[in-house]
Amino acid sequence: MLAYNYIKIALRNIFRYKIFSLINILGLSIGFAVSILILSYVLNELEYDSFHENADNIYRIPIKGEISGHKLDIAVNCAPIAPSLVKDNPNIINYVRILKTHQQIFFNNNSVKYYENNLIFADSTFFDIFSFNLIKGDKNKALKNPHSLVITEEIAKKYFGDKNPIGKQLKLNNEYNYTITGIIKNNNRKSHIPIDFLASFSTLEENDKIQYGLDSWTSFNYYTYIKTSQNANIDSINIYLKNYLDRKLKINLKEEGVELIPYLQAIKKIHLHSKLMNEIEDNGSMEEIYIYSIIALIILLIACINFINLTTAHSSNRLKEVSIRKILGANRGMLIHQFIGEAVVLSIIAYTLSLFFIELLLPVFNNVVDKDLNLIFISKPYFLLLFLLFAIIVGIISGSYPSFFISSFSPVKILKRKIFKFSSKSRFRNILVVFQFIISITLIISTSVVYTQLNFIKNEPLGFSKNNVLIIPILDKPMSENIDSIKKAIDKLPGVINIASSSNIPGKEYSGIGFTPEGMSKDKTVLIYNFKADENYLSTMDIKLIQGRNFNSQADSNCVIINETLCKQLNWKEPIGKKLFYDISNNKSLTVIGVIKDYHYRSLKTKISPLLISLCKNNTAYLSIKINPNYNATINNIKLTWQNIDNRYPFNFFMLHDSYDNLYILEKRLGKLFISLTILALLLASLGLYGLASFSTKQRTKEIGIRRVHGATVFQIVMMLSKDLSKWVLIASFMAWPISYLLITQWLNHFQYKIELSIWTFIISTLIGLLIAIITANFQAIKSALANPVESLRYE
Repeated sequence: MLAYNYIKIALRNIFRYKIFSLINILGLSIGFAVSILILSYVLNELEYDSFHENADNIYRIPIKGEISGHKLDIAVNCAPIAPSLVKDNPNIINYVRILKTHQQIFFNNNSVKYYENNLIFADSTFFDIFSFNLIKGDKNKALKNPHSLVITEEIAKKYFGDKNPIGKQLKLNNEYNYTITGIIKNNNRKSHIPIDFLASFSTLEENDKIQYGLDSWTSFNYYTYIKTSQNANIDSINIYLKNYLDRKLKINLKEEGVELIPYLQAIKKIHLHSKLMNEIEDNGSMEEIYIYSIIALIILLIACINFINLTTAHSSNRLKEVSIRKILGANRGMLIHQFIGEAVVLSIIAYTLSLFFIELLLPVFNNVVDKDLNLIFISKPYFLLLFLLFAIIVGIISGSYPSFFISSFSPVKILKRKIFKFSSKSRFRNILVVFQFIISITLIISTSVVYTQLNFIKNEPLGFSKNNVLIIPILDKPMSENIDSIKKAIDKLPGVINIASSSNIPGKEYSGIGFTPEGMSKDKTVLIYNFKADENYLSTMDIKLIQGRNFNSQADSNCVIINETLCKQLNWKEPIGKKLFYDISNNKSLTVIGVIKDYHYRSLKTKISPLLISLCKNNTAYLSIKINPNYNATINNIKLTWQNIDNRYPFNFFMLHDSYDNLYILEKRLGKLFISLTILALLLASLGLYGLASFSTKQRTKEIGIRRVHGATVFQIVMMLSKDLSKWVLIASFMAWPISYLLITQWLNHFQYKIELSIWTFIISTLIGLLIAIITANFQAIKSALANPVESLRYE
């Protein structure tokens, strides 16, 4: 009966004080909603690869080490290592190798054709290691025979509609027919391995064992996964692996200036903890998880502080109610229960409303974090019950302070107005407001720096031109061999400025090879990143040649162009004519004919490394076409020309600036999140400040009336009421400065090329926080100052 009475009184007070109740409930419900969404994203990331039945016993085998002083840590390994380990080490009981391909094109019999990105080749043991849900087909046979293909439900619908695709065929790159032997349930589970098409590894063995390096211990192209026995000692396996490649190659790699150490990497650690070269796809980041978790906690804290602040401020209006209840027989315990009960009811209402906000905000949040979270995940019982319990705790805390404080007063003193005003006990609320604005101003500074750094990345000279460059991937070998005639046809089109062919483009992964430079000891090598390009590449990309000459004919097939960094590293004052040996025992070398100015062929997060460019012959992977800025008509003409040359393949292209900018997709996502949450934090902090201003002005209503009667202007009253609040915000600002500096310095350290921090960033952020505080506080102050002094003097 008492609980029912508390609920009834709580609801009555909600409708009696509508504005207060609306602000209080909305603030807390938005805080709950945003925190739940962020934490759902965090849990989603933490669950990656945990769905596999034997996840705790599945490991990837990357390689770390050193080549001529250059650190190496790559996600791929050689093909023979996995089957060899199963034979040699009883703790390793099974394996699967994966080869991730680049973009491919698939055809079906009805001439439906698409470019596809997620084709991988895998051993027949794939479904023994991983727990992907094969809904059609036999997992023991699906990848056994050459040219077998397993596809997802989504791909099956894309190529075959509602027909059963089992037994039907898809043609890869217009060369090989693959028979569909299985269907995987759409890969909504969280895995670091992207799968649309899964082809049998035996296909590679049948096609060309030498080409794919299946017997090579020095060709690192394969993602290798093993399953260990239940009680395997991982440390002992890592010790066993340390010199495994040396034993198999029967040489001492260290004597050659090379160190290659395979090691075990737990599959559940890959998505958030692995930042190796040649990852199978872009991973998440544990640092990002920490940032998101802290932000969720901050938003929740601000919302809870607001709720406590507003609840305690509002409680001062109920002094007479408390005294009358005491006179009528209510004891202190009953009053405490009543206040806490009312606060809990408000908190539960806010929590219930937050579930509606979650559904409303989910599409926006998915866009910010670039995920596809759904309400099924968010509505996990333990997750929602945990937040319900938290809502109850928030209600208890927010109701405790006013209930214990107010219920302690004598009703006689309350009615005779002999108690001190709450303003003398406002230190707690001031501390809460300071804390809120420390958080808010830290977020303002952090957001400003994040966006300044992103703008720096966008506008920093890269040493090449990424704008107005159209890229066409070349997937077909016959088309690569016919690349000269394709280039001539496209080069004649209006709007085409230049065209070049190459084996790589800026922003993609680059391979490195060990060279022995002229004048260096024969047993020393230097790791140099390299790719192939034709004589038009430098002019198409606007890369500056600073010494020597460009390629000019096929006679330059044994010549290379190097960058400034390589010259400096080798201390070559006169690099032209120098040789780089790639097979010193047979005196095979490449001759330097030119030096280019350094350009950022990788992201600004990494230093420019040594680079060489050799002449591209028949191994073109990309066409780079420099076109006029108004390029829509030009692209249409290129498309028509492409289709006239060979209409077997759909025209596929992307713009270089889009591809290169994707290197910073995590940073852009973080920037969007920061600006969204900064606005939200400021909004919530303003609500808290409004509560404090409301409380302060109500306590000084008679004082305002007296000052107005004695001639004080509205401006003077406003300044008097707002200066105390401004003082607390300034204190919060200066406390936020060192916190912000530490956080943003840590984040900027991820970039090799970054902005210099300016004191103005901190000053302007402080002024923004102060301006928001003054506007919020003055709204209530102006209202009080404009009121009729007679009404103010009557206020009790």
